[in-house]
Amino acid sequence: MRTTRVVLTGSSGFVGKKLLQILLSKDYDVLAIDKDLASEIPNNISCLSIDLVHTSTDELAKLFKDSIVIHLAAISTSVGCENNPFLALQVNVDLTKKIVDAVSIASAKLIFASSEWVYPQKDRETRYSEDAELRLDQETNFYTMTKIVGEWIVQRYCMDSCILRFGIIYGERQVPQSAVESMTQLAIDSQDIEVGSLETARRFIHVEDVSRGIIQVLEDFENARNKIFNLAGDRLVSLRDIADILRDTLGRSLSVKAGKGITSIRNPDVQLFYSTFNWKPRITIEEGVKRLVLYLTNQSRGK
Repeated sequence: MRTTRVVLTGSSGFVGKKLLQILLSKDYDVLAIDKDLASEIPNNISCLSIDLVHTSTDELAKLFKDSIVIHLAAISTSVGCENNPFLALQVNVDLTKKIVDAVSIASAKLIFASSEWVYPQKDRETRYSEDAELRLDQETNFYTMTKIVGEWIVQRYCMDSCILRFGIIYGERQVPQSAVESMTQLAIDSQDIEVGSLETARRFIHVEDVSRGIIQVLEDFENARNKIFNLAGDRLVSLRDIADILRDTLGRSLSVKAGKGITSIRNPDVQLFYSTFNWKPRITIEEGVKRLVLYLTNQSRGK
């Protein structure tokens, strides 16, 4: 059986590093690409340190030949896009078109990382399926707009692709970014936690499960070809739920206060992905928080 060749952009990012660990345990020929390669990338992985923005389409096409390209490289936070909108356009829009063109020239396949941010925020539970209409005129967040345009480019110009809209990803990392990570760090450091609204909710998904979901698409690309999937947690979890889980996990009381923030809910419907691939997450939010508590506690102790 022929070994599948995989090209992974953004290989030093949060998801990229976890995905590489799983790819290593399987029979894949992997090329890891990042502008700044992480020092912990294993020696037996082929690595290339290049700035994709300044690499020609023809050069990328040579790298992509006979491959499935997993394109994770992006300015992936709202703050990052707002702080540097020109770079965000370069990376999230212009680079996406270049990647798509190179994939087409190379007759390769593309798995494109998108986000639940393409859906509007609501103050109540509204499920969004993959065929929901996405409208730029309803969105004011710059990151959201770049992902919507990126998806449009992939759908219009790439004939062999799959778009994955990730839920809010959390997991063990040194600098907390998601609400789950931030609240866990606050709970470890103090008994006081303040959030905008306790009813704010997301389908949080652990980084390990996101990586497993990408591998699932990689291994069954025929079922994923030219489709869009929501890849998120199996239930909607509020910040109030996270606070309760932290109390149980830490075994002590916490003072949790709601500020003046509005309730924000995004609830992507995950049934298409789950049923297509007979898939479900392995790590519950309770287990994920336990892992986070252990990891962040060890970090604070210098372990």
